[in-house]
Amino acid sequence: MRTVVNIILVALLASSLSAVQAQASAAAPQRVEDKKCGEFSQAGRYDCFSKLHAKSTVSLKKAEAAALQKIAQWFENDRYKNIARTTMRSAGVAFVRYREAKCAFADSLRGGAIGNAHEISRLACLGAANTERALELKRYTDHFPPD
Repeated sequence: MRTVVNIILVALLASSLSAVQAQASAAAPQRVEDKKCGEFSQAGRYDCFSKLHAKSTVSLKKAEAAALQKIAQWFENDRYKNIARTTMRSAGVAFVRYREAKCAFADSLRGGAIGNAHEISRLACLGAANTERALELKRYTDHFPPD
């Protein structure tokens, strides 16, 4: 009898967790880029995502430059500053490879989509990844002295 009660409790717990996860994913906000560009036709979406991708690329370059500048101002031994700069550049190269692979995978999930759908998907992914990386660099170097 005890085993049956335990099985029922586990089943109830699993079903309630599934319901909570379903509600959380349904309530999760769309990416900002999707909200900004989602109202356009396919051609308009392509133009919108192209602009957002270009803007995110500039933002990422600025974030990288700001991070390097903060490292240069870091009140730390030059040896550690050099290590930080080198590893940041290495991480940047790895990020580019990761971003390309991630966005290629996301695009592959579009299947036989027609028109600009594949390119729109790729641009949206690249823009989002750039934005995430820029925020990550800022978060890592926020504790450094101001510019």
